[in-house]
Amino acid sequence: MKQILLLTATWLFFNFNLQAQDLISHTPFDNGMLFPWTSTSTGPNNWDFDFDGTAESAIDWDSRPAIISPSEDGDNLDTLGVLALEVNEDISQMVTLTSPIFNCVGRTGVYLRFNQYYGLQSGATQAVVEVSNDDGGTWEPFDLEVNNALDADEETNPWDVQEIDISAVADGQANVQIRFVVDGNIRFWIIDDVYLYEDRPPVEPIAYLGDSLSAYDIPYDVDSTYWPIVPYQIVVEFNQGVSPSRKDDIRDSLGFARVDSCVCDELELWQIDGEGQLGAPFDINERVMGASAKSEVNGADLNKINFNDLQDNIFDPADSLISLPQNITAVPSDAVIIAVLDTGIDFSPSAPLTPFIWQDQLGVDVEGKDSTCYDNDYVGWNFVHRNNNPSDDHRHGTHVAGIIANNYPGMANCDFRILPVKTHDEHGTSTLYNVSCGTYYAVRAGANIINDSWGAYGKPSTILTNAIAEADNLNVLIVTSAGNDELELGVADFQYPACFDLDNVITVGSYLVDSSGIIARSDFSNFGSNWVDIMAIGDTVSSFVPGGAIEQISGTSQSTPAVSAMAAYTFCLAEDNIISKDCVLDCAIKFPQEIGTDVRGGNVLNLDLSCVNLHTSVVDNFIYPENSFELFPNPTEGELFIKSQIELQDVSIFVMDVSGRILQNKKIEYFNVDAIESIDVEQLIPGMYFLQIRQAEGFWTSRFIKH
Repeated sequence: MKQILLLTATWLFFNFNLQAQDLISHTPFDNGMLFPWTSTSTGPNNWDFDFDGTAESAIDWDSRPAIISPSEDGDNLDTLGVLALEVNEDISQMVTLTSPIFNCVGRTGVYLRFNQYYGLQSGATQAVVEVSNDDGGTWEPFDLEVNNALDADEETNPWDVQEIDISAVADGQANVQIRFVVDGNIRFWIIDDVYLYEDRPPVEPIAYLGDSLSAYDIPYDVDSTYWPIVPYQIVVEFNQGVSPSRKDDIRDSLGFARVDSCVCDELELWQIDGEGQLGAPFDINERVMGASAKSEVNGADLNKINFNDLQDNIFDPADSLISLPQNITAVPSDAVIIAVLDTGIDFSPSAPLTPFIWQDQLGVDVEGKDSTCYDNDYVGWNFVHRNNNPSDDHRHGTHVAGIIANNYPGMANCDFRILPVKTHDEHGTSTLYNVSCGTYYAVRAGANIINDSWGAYGKPSTILTNAIAEADNLNVLIVTSAGNDELELGVADFQYPACFDLDNVITVGSYLVDSSGIIARSDFSNFGSNWVDIMAIGDTVSSFVPGGAIEQISGTSQSTPAVSAMAAYTFCLAEDNIISKDCVLDCAIKFPQEIGTDVRGGNVLNLDLSCVNLHTSVVDNFIYPENSFELFPNPTEGELFIKSQIELQDVSIFVMDVSGRILQNKKIEYFNVDAIESIDVEQLIPGMYFLQIRQAEGFWTSRFIKH
């Protein structure tokens, strides 16, 4: 049976954002009556108005919460109202709830959205939404897959949201009606806040997160964008210099208690103490900021949940480390530090990544603390279990760190170390508080690059924005994943930190080479040429997992660390986060025709170190026009010819695989107009490759197929 989460009083008020949509109708059911909706039934039970958002007369209702919706917040004490079908006996019946007539003349693209809480009694039940455009003469059914997938005695979450495209029936029609139909045995069905839009309404873009949180017994509420948050918690950032007593005064005035703090007590996690409350409508940032001088509070946000790779793992808290783990060596003075904010890293004595793990060497002040304000952070910090053991109880963090180690190209010129910062738990979930604390910690521990293979949708966070801005101020580059939900970022959905418009953020998507040898965006990858900066291979990437085994995993989480590795190498040469970012993007191989609508400039990660070495000394690289060279025959079985249409000298010709690794290198002193050079590629296995021509002023890249 699915786990039922019993949520008690909550102080949230959900404001539904209508700015981006054309609202046709909104029915909040707050008028104290069923009318103008109607209900019919073949049995003794009908839909009726309910004040408090519950179905307390239903079989086995017990102490379940009220529905959580824009006009109900789940505390069973409201006097606003819902429509509820409450069944108190084991009986099969057909019950319908029918709307009044809606006028959709002149409308195209009509969507129905509603909140529901649905409980099944037996499995032989069908629940559908039906739509009519002829005064109820005929009805077109739309299946409710969530409801009909339930087994006996199971139920949805009380915050379930359904969105249905009813355009095929409702577009341009004057007499549109909607009805909810149940045929069989149910315990209850609560409906609230029925919306009709002419455009796609804002939705939680990935319902599977809510399903997973429920399965993992992780309680959550939702914010105004229907994104999961930790119930009753907010994250507050104080400016430096605010006294502890003043912080107490501000916190007490709002009825909160402090749960935890980090960043030398500048960032605090608050939880409502049961006495205080914040009124509705409710913008937490403005309320907390308004309770004090702006010189004291720098921001406040709901404690939003984020995630990377969701898994139903067993909770096994990590014990604190009592000394430096075995085989961890000192950090070389020239090493670039790459912080991995993730599920932790396997640094056991014989683990493959142990030689690359960072060791704390920060000096301490007179109180025995260093700049991070954490004691004995030998190899990083664990913000999940609140201790100094950032080991991996999942696999994601180790896999990500392994990709960095496997792709870092510069050992001969500059060493590197990986700083483990455990921000995500055994399920792959985290919170705004954990990742913000982790960002500040990594920056103050000396990180140069931060790898964020995780994200959350909805509104941007002031707290996380501030943390990343401080990273920029301290010359730290953030490399983050675009997400794996096939969404176009910036159109209807925004993921963060991927969509932060900040100079020190690189957002990474995933590409593949299909069976025809053509480069294309990975099916799972989020995309968008305004927000995704570059793509790297993210399909079936091999790397380490805890215990030393190697697994293949796909995702933008896997493409991101490859970019982090190259960014770290460029940082080692340039020692500047913005030059490092520009270098990675400018040296990218360009595919504007193939994936230019999916990623900015058609950028694909290039592992050609000659470009990087040149770029770190000369930032602006010229890209020669497409017609500067001719490549033939293409496809080829053996010899590949290059004909020049321009005159160059001191030219290097590179043959690279799809990951950008150099397979052949040919140097020529002069390349005159109409001159032809050749490359023997007969030994290459069949597939797609890149040929790049480079000299001091610029470069030219084209792909070719080897048969």
